[in-house]
Amino acid sequence: MNVREREELFLKLIKILLYFSFLVLFSCSGKPPEVLEIWWQLNLIHDSSSGKSVESLSLFVHAEDEDGEDDIDQIFLLNDDTNSVWNIPSDLWVTYSDKNVNWIGFNELRAHGDGHFSDGNYRILIVDLGGEKAESNIYLKNTIPDKEQIILPEINFDNENIIVQSEFPKFELWFYDADQTLIDKSKDLLMGKYEWNNVVRNINRRAASFSLYTEPENGAWGLVSGPYYFNQ
Repeated sequence: MNVREREELFLKLIKILLYFSFLVLFSCSGKPPEVLEIWWQLNLIHDSSSGKSVESLSLFVHAEDEDGEDDIDQIFLLNDDTNSVWNIPSDLWVTYSDKNVNWIGFNELRAHGDGHFSDGNYRILIVDLGGEKAESNIYLKNTIPDKEQIILPEINFDNENIIVQSEFPKFELWFYDADQTLIDKSKDLLMGKYEWNNVVRNINRRAASFSLYTEPENGAWGLVSGPYYFNQ
């Protein structure tokens, strides 16, 4: 190897070292995420076709990351007492904004084992692309009564009207397209009879199905029943 070849090799080695030094410096400069707020609610989901009911947890996190919102990569829910772990994949996240606050999460986490969420402390862990972590805790109190004690709402509808009767004071209607993607929600409605156009205009022409959401006055848990299908 002559002098020129040695110089070229030396320069290549210097470039490689600088490149890896840059990668190390860049990776170490990442900022960890921060959990600012957590919203959660237990729901009982009643399948109108099978007649079965299951518990479901809605969990949303307001988190910030100085490296950008897209830097948040994973969300975990953990219960150390029962050794339970839920991994919420990013492709299943639901995102929404409320009063300029961005939330990410999921609406249908199911309990392991017997399908019942036990009372206790749960940890929420978020991880960014650089592996930096942030953690927060909630105490989950399951106030859903025994399924046998719950009186399900009575729903009657056609393509013009809907009638809802329930022991709970208010309800919402959630509308879905043929792919079961949520496309609209009604406002809070009192029990009674409504024309569809007074709920959401032309919704029975745009939606394939709907579910009914209601909750006790204390708002401690929610009841979702459906899906109910329009005659298209």
